Amino acid sequence: DTLYDEFLQNMEPVKHIVNPVKMDSKEAVELYADESLDFVMIDGGHDYESVKTDIENFLKKVKSGGMIAGDDHSIYFPGVQRAVSELLPDAYVFENTGTWTYVKP
Repeated sequence: DTLYDEFLQNMEPVKHIVNPVKMDSKEAVELYADESLDFVMIDGGHDYESVKTDIENFLKKVKSGGMIAGDDHSIYFPGVQRAVSELLPDAYVFENTGTWTYVKP
């Protein structure tokens, strides 16, 4: 809870446009209609299957022109690298940070 509280404090300036969801992603994805979101940040499990499932589930929730992104695209998290490269080969990776972004066509 301390980390979540810190996250909420950090999001204070943009709280009017950010909807933090503290639940399992399989439950969270059910909260949103397909093509209803402008932006999704994936930062849950870092193993291949978890990242793959999150991308598959949430990409359909993102509007055309919207963005899906994540972090930890690095040698320390090969599951993240593999899932992103397989499912979103056109994703842009910020090499110095491990952040990746993909704009949905």
